[in-house]
Amino acid sequence: WGMSLVAMFVFRPSVLRFAHGVPHAVTKRTSSTAAEASPRIRFKYPWLTLGAATIAGAQVYQYLKVKAAFEKNVDGKPQMDIVLAPARLATCRVLFSRTMSRLWGSVNDVELPVFARAPLYKLWTWVFDCKLDEMKYPLESYRNLSEFFARPLKDGVRPLQGRRNDSVVSPVDGTVAMVGESDGDKIEQVKGLTYSLSRFLGGQHAVEDPGLDAVLPSVKHLSEGKKLYHCVLYLAPGDYHNIHSPVDWKVNRYRHFAGECFPVASWAVRWIQDLFTINERIAVFGQWAHGFFSATAVAAYNVGGIVLKHEQLQTNRADQTPEYLSKVFTDRPFDKELSLKKGDEFAGFRLGSTVVLIFESPEFLWAVKAGQKIKMGELLGGPVKPL
Repeated sequence: WGMSLVAMFVFRPSVLRFAHGVPHAVTKRTSSTAAEASPRIRFKYPWLTLGAATIAGAQVYQYLKVKAAFEKNVDGKPQMDIVLAPARLATCRVLFSRTMSRLWGSVNDVELPVFARAPLYKLWTWVFDCKLDEMKYPLESYRNLSEFFARPLKDGVRPLQGRRNDSVVSPVDGTVAMVGESDGDKIEQVKGLTYSLSRFLGGQHAVEDPGLDAVLPSVKHLSEGKKLYHCVLYLAPGDYHNIHSPVDWKVNRYRHFAGECFPVASWAVRWIQDLFTINERIAVFGQWAHGFFSATAVAAYNVGGIVLKHEQLQTNRADQTPEYLSKVFTDRPFDKELSLKKGDEFAGFRLGSTVVLIFESPEFLWAVKAGQKIKMGELLGGPVKPL
């Protein structure tokens, strides 16, 4: 609607400008004929007007589409069970479309001439404060931006902290956005805003092979003395982009939820309720020393590319409808159960985004707090009573 107002001001028809009650355009006319005296609409900045009108039209179209989905019932239940208001969701779909993220991904995959690689990557480094001295290979070896974003580190630059086998370390470089304990089916997105744990991990749908008890334990089924804890880690564009195992665990399956690519910066997390259940994501599930453990990579604007090291999977595809609209997601066991050791690489982004850890544990003591910068391998915390 804001773009509609912009269009109104840019449009500026002269019939709206009056001098003593007479249209301004008419006061300048000297011809006596009605045709000559009739005011004509004048466009100022026609291309800007056309662009604003196009965006306003897209806004109306998305609003009507989303509103229809909110009002539609499937088997007596609402098709849309998210909290975000239709108008705000429609605005986000216009401003941060999945198509734009796919286009940016295509740009990232364009092979660069060797002479242009180092200057371009150094410019990116200067803007986003990358640590080039930690890179394993020289700048010229990265053929495109995607490879540069996923650059590996030198051996030994991320030593693992925490001597205990059941300690949890950070799987990524980034900033701690939120840590805490789940309240039933609710998890804090930011202070004062929550999202559904079952919606986030897919427990609200009936799928062909849900494996629900193995994937998402109900709070009622947790072992005595154990709770569900969560940690949200935000990756900036300049951060190391690969995802490593935060614990020793056995990984048995994953779920891919097609979704939006809305921003996940702090302002967006506060403005877009249910953000993490709307955005594209891949959740990996398994068991660690204290029970259930999951790590979920959440996409963001211009970050539709999520990679699993042990599985061929393409995210942010044009032929996929977001899960919150279709109620369909991919639920698949790995061909062979993976035994991941702390620090093993198992996934990655093609640009920075967010990783969410949700796990079962006895009373857990956090070693970090919200807003703290952290590097892969640094200690997040551990159970108060060790194994």
